[in-house]
Amino acid sequence: MSIRTKVTVIALIIAISGFYLLQRNEAEIVRSDTTQKRWRIYERALGLEIAESPDSICEWLILGQNNREVYVWAACRLEYSDACRVRMSYATVFLDSTGGIASVELHAGFQDIATQLPEGTLPVSGSDVDGFMGRVCIRLENSGSPYIIQQGTSLP
Repeated sequence: MSIRTKVTVIALIIAISGFYLLQRNEAEIVRSDTTQKRWRIYERALGLEIAESPDSICEWLILGQNNREVYVWAACRLEYSDACRVRMSYATVFLDSTGGIASVELHAGFQDIATQLPEGTLPVSGSDVDGFMGRVCIRLENSGSPYIIQQGTSLP
């Protein structure tokens, strides 16, 4: 089975089993406009570095934080593709003194940032990869918010 077929199947499974729940959660969680805008800034910064487009659809998971360094794993849609093609990377988001994003540094793999993460942090698993790819593809079709916003995650 090709990657594209796998992504399509995963997206359909997620759409059938979880789409209603995600939409219901999004309506139930109260978020400020400021928080949503700041998370969208994260998405644009990650998209620019990972997919070379600030307009890329991205999903990300915060692995840990150390002062002004936020360690994430992210998946972003490649803009030049008609299909839902995704590039994934571990990254460090460097914050400025106001909490804004100063820069983003990509890492070749988990080993590059493992020593900076809280003890016991594990690399992203295959099921996480499949779930993130599926969410990116769903958002490509319905323009929803990043999952991190839907879950009401606090800003670092």
